[in-house]
Amino acid sequence: MLTLRINFLNSAPTRYRTSNGLAPRLILYILLFSSVVTFFATALQLYFDYSRDVRAIDSRIAQVRDSYLKSMVLSLWSMDYEQLRSQLEGIQALPDMQYLEIELGGEPLLTVGSQQGQNLLRESYPLKHHYRDQGIYLGTLHVAASLDGVYERLRDRVLLIFGSQAIKTFLVTTFIFLIFQFFVTRHLQRISHHLRSRRFGLPPADSPPLTLNRKPSPPGQPDELDDVVTAFNEMYSRLTHSYEQLSESKDRLDLAMRGANDGLWDWNVDAGKAYYSPRWKHMLGYEDVELEDTMHTWFDRIHPDDFDRTTDALQQHLENHTHQFECAFRLLHKDGSYRWVLSRGQALWNRDGSPHRIVGTHVDITAQKEAEAALAQATRAYRQEQEQRLKAERLACVGELAASIAHEIRNPLASILNSLTLFTRGSLEGDDRDEVLQIVNQETYRLQRILNDFLLFARMRQSDIARHDVIAVLGDAVTSLRMSLPEDSPVQLSTRFHAERCLALFDRDQLCQIILNLGLNAAQAMPAGGTLTISTSTALGCVWISVTDTGCGIKEEMLDKVIKPFFTSRENGTGLGLPMVVRILTQHDTDLHIDSSAGKGTTMQFSLKLA
Repeated sequence: MLTLRINFLNSAPTRYRTSNGLAPRLILYILLFSSVVTFFATALQLYFDYSRDVRAIDSRIAQVRDSYLKSMVLSLWSMDYEQLRSQLEGIQALPDMQYLEIELGGEPLLTVGSQQGQNLLRESYPLKHHYRDQGIYLGTLHVAASLDGVYERLRDRVLLIFGSQAIKTFLVTTFIFLIFQFFVTRHLQRISHHLRSRRFGLPPADSPPLTLNRKPSPPGQPDELDDVVTAFNEMYSRLTHSYEQLSESKDRLDLAMRGANDGLWDWNVDAGKAYYSPRWKHMLGYEDVELEDTMHTWFDRIHPDDFDRTTDALQQHLENHTHQFECAFRLLHKDGSYRWVLSRGQALWNRDGSPHRIVGTHVDITAQKEAEAALAQATRAYRQEQEQRLKAERLACVGELAASIAHEIRNPLASILNSLTLFTRGSLEGDDRDEVLQIVNQETYRLQRILNDFLLFARMRQSDIARHDVIAVLGDAVTSLRMSLPEDSPVQLSTRFHAERCLALFDRDQLCQIILNLGLNAAQAMPAGGTLTISTSTALGCVWISVTDTGCGIKEEMLDKVIKPFFTSRENGTGLGLPMVVRILTQHDTDLHIDSSAGKGTTMQFSLKLA
């Protein structure tokens, strides 16, 4: 957050601690590295010295075999034991030779030296005298060389090497430490002290640039410390400028939030920390110090009925399923009441897609919600009043319909009664009798048609609006209309559809009923023949359906009357066709538009919402 960031930049400096400086660690690293190098170099040198001494002992043992073995065989053959002992003592005088023995028959014949110690190299050579091409076994020479001298010389070398290396390492380390302290450490300490003493927002006189206490480098040849000083001074200049912009942004944000009367909230999802502005807390009746800046401060005050909806909306946004978090809910006020707030927020995500931070605002919309509740109550009262008025109008309409039905039924009933009277008197014979029966039959069908149309109009079902292909349904309706026209009808039926397929929202059966009613009315307006065209087009998110004829048209003063029930200009009409169409279209939330003039034809048009 801006406030926390500024407080961090202006935090008080701490004293520089030298107990864990670079120089002591540098000395330690040099000593460790020198010791390791010395150890491995000494071990390698000792290995080569040991190998060389062992090879020298092996060489002396081989010399005994090559130089002394024949003379010892001759001395042993001639039984000159004094000479043989002298030879053994001469060999024993060689470096590292410790013990020699001539064995005969499993028993020692002559022995020189002792077998003390465990670090011995042993060799045995058979003593054979060749006489007349035969090898005569005389005994066995055992030779033992000691490695104690080799180990003693190695210990002396180790002490000498480690001593000289320790003195050299100490001198080199001390010299490096002094050089590093003079050229690097003291300047780093000055840079550290300068960084810790810096303050943002101070005048230039109180915050001089960083300089080092040393001779300046040659022009155009800065070293690494010069680069660090230059980079720091440039960085401080940029940070000062950014700090000024940040302060201005913070002031603008504070003014904007005060002007908008909004509360600010900020969650650090990774750290589990939260911040609420004083205005956010004041909305709930609290001072800034009375509420903790934790996420539970918000969640614990959400109304139970709004909790799941609010947390679900927030979770959807934190999972990056929504572009922005926005939700209206109730929060508990300090006085125990609930206040309506509108919360909006935007999250920031890490590279792996997890939420890092989310910032937003709270707006108190309690007054708006109360106004909405009052408006809803007024709307309900208005609707109840409207329903009562419609009920009264419906009752009046029922009376009008009853009167219209009575009027429509009176004439057919009178014809039927008169015909039945003549029929019962028995005064009719032959063709007259058949003619009366035909009149009774026609008038009875007329009564049935009037009652069926009335029942269909009165019991119209609620529209089952769904998604359908309007072009396909119109095709079926046109087929039904063509079959309903007389075979010798002079009317030409044509279609002009704007597309082969168009999805819209409507009741399939009721659309067919609309086309059939409008089509039959249009056909009856063209008794001498004409063209009946059913066409479609799209505009303003709707599909527009038109039924056009080239008949006699409708007089202007009759346009408002043709949609009223039982109004008809035809002799056998019931006047319920167009009112039925209007009621169906009302359930589809649309209207019937009539464009007509006497002698120029009529166009009936309505629209359906595109799916």
